[in-house]
Amino acid sequence: MAVECPRCDRSVVGKPSGYVIFSDPQEGPPERWTLLHCPKHHPLLVLQEEYGGGMGFDDDTVYRVFPPPDQPLSHEIPGELRAAHNEARKTFSAKAYEATVVMCGRTLEGVCRSRGSLRRPCRSHWLR
Repeated sequence: MAVECPRCDRSVVGKPSGYVIFSDPQEGPPERWTLLHCPKHHPLLVLQEEYGGGMGFDDDTVYRVFPPPDQPLSHEIPGELRAAHNEARKTFSAKAYEATVVMCGRTLEGVCRSRGSLRRPCRSHWLR
């Protein structure tokens, strides 16, 4: 099964070590929980998927539940701040660390502005 390995920082074809099918009609459709390990011998990856509900090849969506994937930010956070934070995550994943610092700074400045506690741009204070 193809899965994103957080240690390898890339998609890998994991080797299944076992699985269990959980089925309770009161809880919804059956689920298959699969234990995998990465070919680079990284430990446990746990996947969850709806089991047997899809009629086509790609109908069952697989989710990695352990280690947990990044959680999206709440919609209560202003869109501009969510976008800056997501951009910081993307640049970090791409190993563009200087760009990550810039995007984190933009996110922090946006938080300060939204709280009314920033009288001047932070970078002018840091660059002195």
